[in-house]
Amino acid sequence: MGFFQGLLYGRDINRTEELLRQAPAPSLFLKLIHLYNTVGDEEKAAHLADAGFRMFPDSNELRKASLDVTRMRNAAEKSRVQTRLEQYPSPILYAKLATLQLTEEDYEHANRTCDAGCREFPKYGALWLVKARIHLALDQNDQARQKLQKATQLDHYNYDALILLAELQQQAGQFQQAIATCKQILSFSPEDETASKKLKKLEKQLAEGGNQPAPAAAIEPEEVVAETVVATPEPSASAAGSSSKTVSASAKFSSLLIELREQEGVEGALLWDPFGLVIAGALPDTLEEDLAAAMLAGVCRAMDSDALCIGELDEAILECDHGSIYMYKTEDMTLALFAAPNAKPGLIQRAVRLFAEHMGSADDAGEAHA
Repeated sequence: MGFFQGLLYGRDINRTEELLRQAPAPSLFLKLIHLYNTVGDEEKAAHLADAGFRMFPDSNELRKASLDVTRMRNAAEKSRVQTRLEQYPSPILYAKLATLQLTEEDYEHANRTCDAGCREFPKYGALWLVKARIHLALDQNDQARQKLQKATQLDHYNYDALILLAELQQQAGQFQQAIATCKQILSFSPEDETASKKLKKLEKQLAEGGNQPAPAAAIEPEEVVAETVVATPEPSASAAGSSSKTVSASAKFSSLLIELREQEGVEGALLWDPFGLVIAGALPDTLEEDLAAAMLAGVCRAMDSDALCIGELDEAILECDHGSIYMYKTEDMTLALFAAPNAKPGLIQRAVRLFAEHMGSADDAGEAHA
């Protein structure tokens, strides 16, 4: 693009942005998206597509633009995840790939990926959560509720599965079950605003005489488990080899966390995946790994909230009466270090650098979960 033509496009962009500030409309978002793509600023165009669709969710044109952006962003990540999945089949990678496919509304491939993951790793709750989200996208609420029951059976602290299950139970008029689900969330995330508000609303509905109709085509959790076990194929020789690599990688992370705990001032270390499920841990006997991960994931979730307007969490330090917790978040995992009251921040940072050097790149996180 020539210099003069660039100036003309710049002027057009400025005019359109001013009109958008004065009176937002889908047509203005679409025009700006086109203009920014034309001048080569794809990141700005992507931001506008997302913002426009959030503001005008009924606009088919903005919906298509947002989906195009999602596909563009996902293409490289899907390729990376698929490559890693071929090398080291793991439940995290299956869940991640299915989620990427789901965001593109590629329900067929997302469903196939989930099914493959559930057959190979039937006890990983996050896969059943993704499966539930696929059912929800297809308006199959009964099936979604069944998969969420399975997910929460496997992972009692799976926040995303529990909050979604409470919503579906409420929609089905199962107020007592939904109340119990909200209370389960508040048992490990007592300050969670979403669960607290939902609990109050449910208790009011129940007090006003809300009924509880039996869900259509309900399947008991035990039957879902049995069906999964039957569907699980015998592992092949190659799968067994990959599984051993996964276990070996998980053991490596555990060993590194134990080494971390031996550093001066470090009393414990914990690593969890994007779904809040433990990858590895080295905590004092008085702490439960799953509960600690769920509670700290809740802190991260609160800090990532749009209400704070500070973006996503990268690093955080929780100062407490009896010590501190240092948290470091990447795309694939979060590391928490439990530090003694007299711990020196410089030594903590050095311990984290050593951990990162031994661990390798964050892309290896997919190998960590057995």
